[in-house]
Amino acid sequence: MRNGLLLYLAGMVIFSIQDAVSKVLVADYPVSQLLMIRYWIFLVVAVVYAARTQGLGQTFASKRPVLQILRSVLVAAETAVFIFGLRYLGLAETHAIFALSPLLATALAGLLLREPIGWRRMTALAVGFAGALLIIKPGMSAFNMAAIIPLTAALMFAFYNVITRYTGQVDSAQTSLLFMALAGVVMMTPLGLLSWTAPDLRGWALFAGVSLGSLAAHFMLIKALQFAQASQLQPLNYSLLVSATIIGLVAFGERPDLYAVIGAVLIVSSGLFTLFREQYLARQQRLGLDRSSL
Repeated sequence: MRNGLLLYLAGMVIFSIQDAVSKVLVADYPVSQLLMIRYWIFLVVAVVYAARTQGLGQTFASKRPVLQILRSVLVAAETAVFIFGLRYLGLAETHAIFALSPLLATALAGLLLREPIGWRRMTALAVGFAGALLIIKPGMSAFNMAAIIPLTAALMFAFYNVITRYTGQVDSAQTSLLFMALAGVVMMTPLGLLSWTAPDLRGWALFAGVSLGSLAAHFMLIKALQFAQASQLQPLNYSLLVSATIIGLVAFGERPDLYAVIGAVLIVSSGLFTLFREQYLARQQRLGLDRSSL
């Protein structure tokens, strides 16, 4: 299990470095151009992976094609919104607000999938939202409208996760990856070409670094699942906020204020509680106990 934890943590660090490089890139280049390059590389990898595992024909034969297209378009748009937010906000602040997405997904699952949500998780949701308000600071002189951008991305990603829960019951992971790659290429290629800004040597190096870093990070997450269970690795997602904060401080001189620190702690704490609570309920359900009282 230790190897899985180390690989997962390394993947989170690479993701935070990737976001830092993206923050540098979007200061000079359009977001659509960055995503176009990333998605074309993603498509090549997804096609090769599908062909080597279950074949392209079988992989592309989704049982829920409309939902696959919807979730794929949604995650491509969410990624664009998140990266756009990096142009105006620091890494730590962006990731802290985006960390609301698991809590939002829990709330949406209750509304859309009729999954039961007890008072404990409802309380955790309220705590998490309170943390977000501390970071956004509505009604205060320090209020930054740009904080709405990662909040929007978090909501979009929550919808994506809810749809993924449904499609994951009938389609393979290869199918989901292939649809994501195709939708991203179709969406971002026209936008990227229309707004294309010719990169210099430094720009090409950064584009290559972001794309290769993304592949390396995803590979590490996949390998990590060979050594540890997904439920054991999920809490480590919040390590991304820690590494992003450190990189933001070192690379950009970002210093979150006290409100942001307290807000981030509240969001992470409530998110971890919700995660562990859902795992506990899943175990109880497997044992045949009644969820309604939990």
